[in-house]
Amino acid sequence: MRHFSAPRPRTLRWTAAVLAFATVLTVLAWTSGSNPMLLTLAILLALLTVVALGVAQATAHPTSHPDLDDAEAGDTELIHLDRSTVPGETEDDRRLDVDPHQVHDLGGLIDWIGSNNYLTTAAPEGGSWLVRLGQQKAATINADGSVTHVLPASTPLAAGNHVTVQWRAARGLPGR
Repeated sequence: MRHFSAPRPRTLRWTAAVLAFATVLTVLAWTSGSNPMLLTLAILLALLTVVALGVAQATAHPTSHPDLDDAEAGDTELIHLDRSTVPGETEDDRRLDVDPHQVHDLGGLIDWIGSNNYLTTAAPEGGSWLVRLGQQKAATINADGSVTHVLPASTPLAAGNHVTVQWRAARGLPGR
């Protein structure tokens, strides 16, 4: 069973505005001697608003929920790692999922990356790996193994986080 996120605030504002307009039309119809045209229009607007809200919710992105089956829940219960490919490597070699119980923060993830040999030795010498948490630059792992944190090492990680690790060649050296 799929569960969906709530409609966006913009959708809710439009819904509230249309329902308020339908309410005003209903009040006008009632006070003007039960004008059937205004009453019909008000009811039609209210029904269309409810349908539009249902469509907005049905097309929303699924969210994690405890009732999801294991196949769907697997996408949100892990921290996803995605690394730049290097020559001679397959797509599966560069993608990993990490149990969030093993890695609680950014510093722990950097340690996990080093201890599990996630960064390939096939990468050219003299460059660095840029670590991003979502779209935000989080840290740089240099070729010599030193780490420069942009975000604090104590930045918490949670299930569903997506971390990318991208190779950056040193100036004047070939790279990806």
